[in-house]
Amino acid sequence: MSDCILPMIHIMSACIDTESDDSALKSFIDISEKCPQILRPQFEALIEVCLKTLSNVEKPDSWRHLALEVIISLAENAPSTVRKRGSPYLSLLISQLLLMMTDLEDDPNWSLSDEEEDDDSESNAVIGESSLDRLSCSIGGKTVLPLAITSISQMLQNSDWKHRFGALMAISAVGEG
Repeated sequence: MSDCILPMIHIMSACIDTESDDSALKSFIDISEKCPQILRPQFEALIEVCLKTLSNVEKPDSWRHLALEVIISLAENAPSTVRKRGSPYLSLLISQLLLMMTDLEDDPNWSLSDEEEDDDSESNAVIGESSLDRLSCSIGGKTVLPLAITSISQMLQNSDWKHRFGALMAISAVGEG
């Protein structure tokens, strides 16, 4: 079965490039959840394709979110593999999550609202925060914090409230791990 993984990654990459069919990404999520050990031989190739997709802001968010879910599912189901073999990729992953957390809408009528609105569970900010929380809980906050602290410090100094808010939410998410 593990001999099939690299060709499957190539097929997934081609599907991502053409945005033709997201079932390959969804299949890798399932594999990551149910039997992540068969992905170990091609771990780096899989992470690179998923990070490339996540980092590409030209891709639709739904594709980026699926690629992120592959990585986070791997972290949850094979945390030692992600800690050991994923360490070269964790800084980029965390910076992408922090960037997603700043993707907030500025609603001038927010303070006038009497009702608390439900969070948009599909928004980049919510998915970024949730993913950072899940990553921290799976591989450990002690692993994530040193990689995130410099970016979080810079975000706290930013004049844009979205960056400061994202930084505070990141501290909360990492602290839980």
